[in-house]
Amino acid sequence: MEFSPSECISARIGILQRKINTIYRTYLSPLNISESQSSILLVINKSTEIGQSEIASILNLERSSLSRNMVRLEKNGWIEKNASYHPIWSLSNNGRKFMKTLLPAWENAMKEVDGIIGNKGWESFGTFEKTMS
Repeated sequence: MEFSPSECISARIGILQRKINTIYRTYLSPLNISESQSSILLVINKSTEIGQSEIASILNLERSSLSRNMVRLEKNGWIEKNASYHPIWSLSNNGRKFMKTLLPAWENAMKEVDGIIGNKGWESFGTFEKTMS
């Protein structure tokens, strides 16, 4: 079977990712946070306390990328770690306060994406995601 360049799934997914990221940036940039950083905060918020390798695994992020973002989140005062050799991360008091602003912005981005994708899109996405796992 021959494919044309316009059928390249990697390119097509990349285009969709950039379009979806633009939606998220619209809601998140006023909060001075990136999509990756917000995803990390959402994972920590849901887990309460979590190791860095577990965050990397959940989000499928390279350790170097995760480390850079963790440094920024810590400098902003939104996360803190314990003093062990393998630190456990949690939201700081400022981080918990910030989540009250972040969550509504993230939910608005999700609503906009949901309006575009619709139920059939979510079903197809879930099926595709499972096949890639």
